[in-house]
Amino acid sequence: MKRFVLAPGRLQVSLPGYDVDTCDLSHLAFDARFSAMAVYRRGIVQTVGNAVGTYYFGETLSAPPIVLFNCHTSVGAYVGPMYRWWTGHLTEYVFADSYTDRIEFHTTSAGANTFRFIVIKSQ
Repeated sequence: MKRFVLAPGRLQVSLPGYDVDTCDLSHLAFDARFSAMAVYRRGIVQTVGNAVGTYYFGETLSAPPIVLFNCHTSVGAYVGPMYRWWTGHLTEYVFADSYTDRIEFHTTSAGANTFRFIVIKSQ
C-alpha cells in the first residue's frame, strides 16, 4: 500500500490504512492542491423535519472543496459524505465533500437545525 506520492504536479499523503492512489479526498492527510486555500463561500442552511438542506455553488468546481461547519442541534443530523450522527450539542467539523457543485445538510428526525458553514477551495 502506497501512502504518499511526489510527482510533477502532485504531492499527496494518505491517512494510515488508505492507498494514496485509490483513496478519495476524505482519506488524504495532505493534498498540495489545497496548499493555497481561500474562503470560497460562507452561509447558513436551515433544515426542518426529516429533510435535506442543499447549498448550491452555482458552478461545478474542479475538485471537491473542504467544508468547515458547526451546528447546535437537539435532533439527529449529518452533513456531506461523513454521515456522522450527533444529537444535543454543538458540533464543529471539517471534511472534504464528495460533491463539486453543492453541500448537503441532513436532519434525521422531527425538529430543526441551523448549519453555519465555510467552504474553502484551492486558488
